[in-house]
Amino acid sequence: GLDDFFTVSFRINLAAVGLQYSLQGSNDLISWTSEKEMTHVATDHNGDGTATMKFRSTSPVNAVFAERFYRIHVEGRE
Repeated sequence: GLDDFFTVSFRINLAAVGLQYSLQGSNDLISWTSEKEMTHVATDHNGDGTATMKFRSTSPVNAVFAERFYRIHVEGRE
């Protein structure tokens, strides 16, 4: 529908401290950039040492999202 949004959720290990999670997007699976069309909306603690991070598109789904690839980028903080 017109009000459908693309969402991504994934579990993280809360004991793995010092990690930063973000989404990256690509049109060709070669060049990846920080995904500006996705925003972090929640981190829900699951009660088992993990949490679920949730991201959602800032605009309703359209043809642009249908031709895009996404990946989770994990980076260690120093």
